[in-house]
Amino acid sequence: MRIALILLCLVLSGCANIWRMENGPLTAFSESLRESSEPRYTMVWIDLQKKTDARVLAAQIKLAEQAPLVAIGALRPEFVARYLPAWEPPPQWPEIVKEKARQDDNYQGGGIYVSFRQGRLVYVSLVSRLRDERFYPQVAAPAATELLTLPLSRAQMEEVFGPPRRVYRVSEVRY
Repeated sequence: MRIALILLCLVLSGCANIWRMENGPLTAFSESLRESSEPRYTMVWIDLQKKTDARVLAAQIKLAEQAPLVAIGALRPEFVARYLPAWEPPPQWPEIVKEKARQDDNYQGGGIYVSFRQGRLVYVSLVSRLRDERFYPQVAAPAATELLTLPLSRAQMEEVFGPPRRVYRVSEVRY
């Protein structure tokens, strides 16, 4: 029985090499990429309905090639609408879910998703890969001009968003 338990733990620990980093409203997931010797963070989700963190809000984002760098906390719907197209829910979603999604102002493009509710920023998401598409969202540390492109190393994540409050391995990523 003890050997079976040890084998089960070994199998489960080898199922995924995904790390989860948390810092206030920010949750980021990494994956092992062939071109990197360490896990790289490929998905960043900032949920501003949770307790906010000044460092996360001060991090900068570049919404498009022609867009200026702007602090995440300074994003406004009219600014985002200049650089990202409005997001529409997929046609296969149930009508009631689509109606609820349309109550917010949502924008998506280039691996970036931004959502506002009644003019207030509620979500920002960055991904470097979605299904079979690759994206290259860019961020910068507060008051910095050097752009960093996802996927980011742990050191780069800390440079941009501050030190994590929690980092741990997960076996599955739920969206």
